[in-house]
Amino acid sequence: MLWAAAIFGFALSPFYGLSFGLLVLAGFFDLSFNSMIRTLAQLNAPAEIRGRAIGVFNVGSLGCRTFSGFTVGFGGGLIGIHLSLSISAGLLLVAMGALYVWARRRGVVDV
Repeated sequence: MLWAAAIFGFALSPFYGLSFGLLVLAGFFDLSFNSMIRTLAQLNAPAEIRGRAIGVFNVGSLGCRTFSGFTVGFGGGLIGIHLSLSISAGLLLVAMGALYVWARRRGVVDV
């Protein structure tokens, strides 16, 4: 959620210094998340299929990034890149919030 909030702020920021700082934060959040999620995927995958599980994980992760870049770029051509990026980040924030509420109600997460 922090990454999406940083990207959302970047898309709407009219100030160069603030935009740069938000991009640095977004990069930090992205690196941190990817390091943690890849470690968890490797630790939790059964040893006999670990390589295949990581491969499927990477294909899904990189595929989502590619599709997101296409939709933001296409939307940017139609309505402007700042608005397109802010809509994409806003939708991601809403989706993550809804998933959190759903998981919380089902007892999947404690916090």
